[in-house]
Amino acid sequence: MNEKNTIKNSEINLMRSSVSSKNKLINYFFFILRKIGREDRFSNLFPYIEKEVLYVKKKLNRKLHLLDYGCGKMDFSILLTKKKLVNKAICVDNYKWDNKVVYKNCKYINISKNKTLLQKKKFDIAIIIDVLHHLGINQCHKELKKICSISKYVIIKDHFEYSYISRQILRLGDWFGNFGTDINIPKKYFTEFKWQEMIKKLQLNQIKIIKKVNQHKGLFSLILPSKHQFITIIKNKL
Repeated sequence: MNEKNTIKNSEINLMRSSVSSKNKLINYFFFILRKIGREDRFSNLFPYIEKEVLYVKKKLNRKLHLLDYGCGKMDFSILLTKKKLVNKAICVDNYKWDNKVVYKNCKYINISKNKTLLQKKKFDIAIIIDVLHHLGINQCHKELKKICSISKYVIIKDHFEYSYISRQILRLGDWFGNFGTDINIPKKYFTEFKWQEMIKKLQLNQIKIIKKVNQHKGLFSLILPSKHQFITIIKNKL
């Protein structure tokens, strides 16, 4: 099945940790490999996201209501609320929430069963972390437009590709990082030109872009250097 059809038929699971019970042993093996390679995506990325959320908080000078789109295990939202950078968070993804733990001020919503969510609510800030490329670089503009219509600020973290080889390296990284899940592995990623073209097409106000984000350390920083990672902030008129 090609990427376009996969997206069209999607109940795409954006979560980074949905584990198939059939692959528990293999998943554990991959977990050990990530530890050996000093791969801790969350710890490496959080300081960047924290800094930009703090920037928005100072700009708006009020308690923030956050949308975490493609939230996975809600790691970013949980820590942002614990640090009191965000007052409340709505976390959305396409999987069934089986965790019995209730997190204060973080609410999970299965967006596949609440498709009108992005039409009803308004947010001060939204985060979209390593999600858009899984939706497809030629399809994700639809979701991005919806999110930008309901959130004053949007922080996006995603990847740039620079050649056929770097694309395949990114695909390998995505496969490795998402092994054991049903997350779509894209066939292409954004180039800088494609990204700016989409921003212009959607008439979005991109106020900041951070290139060369150090998402990986150790062995993984050699395989996936920082030039492939970027963060951008979009400010919307609400």
